[in-house]
Amino acid sequence: MNSKLDLNRIYYFVSVVECASYTKAAERLGVPKSTLSRNVQALEEDINLRLLNRSTRKLSLTKAGEQYYQNCLPLINDLQKAQAQILDYQQDVQGSLKVTMAAEVGMSFLAEILPNFMERFPKIKLEIDFSTANHNLIEAGFDLAIRIDKKLSDSSYIAKRIATPHLGLFASPRYLESHPAIHTPQRFKAA
Repeated sequence: MNSKLDLNRIYYFVSVVECASYTKAAERLGVPKSTLSRNVQALEEDINLRLLNRSTRKLSLTKAGEQYYQNCLPLINDLQKAQAQILDYQQDVQGSLKVTMAAEVGMSFLAEILPNFMERFPKIKLEIDFSTANHNLIEAGFDLAIRIDKKLSDSSYIAKRIATPHLGLFASPRYLESHPAIHTPQRFKAA
């Protein structure tokens, strides 16, 4: 008996038994019939027992096959349940998210995206630190830092560009009524 355990082979075997047909099981699983046949045959070789009686018209379980199927079925069902639960968890994002960013970034950036983010992920508890302090993010417990910088202070961090800031010179119409237009950054007196 081979001690190797291949869950795919067991899953294919259970599917063939449930469908009572290689053809129907192949359609249900979206795999070629030959893949199922090869895997069930390999499973029988692994455990050194014949599990299925095959004929041109009928597929039936051997006595060992019936016992093996009954023992494997709850395991496959539990694995499928675990898979479904983890997919539900991924769709229902929850937990806490601790973010640090400069206040200036937060005021413009968050005003646009925060309402949509909170609507999309209502189970996220968001904690925001408005600071430009150069924290050790891991030690300070931050999950994310939003920074306006080209270089990372710690090369072990992963950085992704999320926006390109657009800088410009701005003046109110009232200021421009009594002052010349501003074309270059320079020191000037506010009105």
